[in-house]
Amino acid sequence: MTNKISKFISPTKQYSIFNSVDIVEKDPLPENVDLTQVIQKIESLLPRYMFHAIDVMYIGYFEEMQARSVNAMYKDGALYLTNEQSDNSDMIDDIVHEISHSLEEIHGAEIYADNSVESEFLMKRKKLESILRNHGIDTSGYNFLETDYSIEFDNYLYQDVGYPKLNTLSQGIFSSAYGVTSLREYFANGFEEFYLGDRRYLSKTCPKLYNKINELNALGEQYV
Repeated sequence: MTNKISKFISPTKQYSIFNSVDIVEKDPLPENVDLTQVIQKIESLLPRYMFHAIDVMYIGYFEEMQARSVNAMYKDGALYLTNEQSDNSDMIDDIVHEISHSLEEIHGAEIYADNSVESEFLMKRKKLESILRNHGIDTSGYNFLETDYSIEFDNYLYQDVGYPKLNTLSQGIFSSAYGVTSLREYFANGFEEFYLGDRRYLSKTCPKLYNKINELNALGEQYV
């Protein structure tokens, strides 16, 4: 994908994160999105080490992302973001979320090997299943103990349960409803809460996940 992109890029203003991750604006961002401000905010939020395995960030329209109905993705050392951003905060959310997935690729063993995050996730899934049943929502036919992403389970949460109701019923269990969808999204959702939301809430709601992110930060000091 990266090689294909290079053919369509024309010289533009140069941007980078920490002077190490080049940013290529393949397609223009909306006028209300200030890329310089976004970069400054990202550099103030995230430690430099989190970008050591990322070579470039591309902004624009990408067919693969469109086919997957996603606004951003991490692939082969590159971050891809749609240029259809609502505002600075929307773009910052996308970047932070995909940084979490890039860290999974690099530090997957450190994150998941001891099973602490997975055990916490599954405990919450089981608790949520019980809550849904108590509210008259059918959970039969869906495996609440599956940690991998499932489009069927995601559609069940989105269409059958509904995210407004799911947000209410999962409050105090998950940092947000999207963290219910899979173990990886549980981590990414907590990562966003840690850097963009309320750390105290995350430490109370998801203590194992909170501790794991702190461990990653300690591990990252070797790259500084």
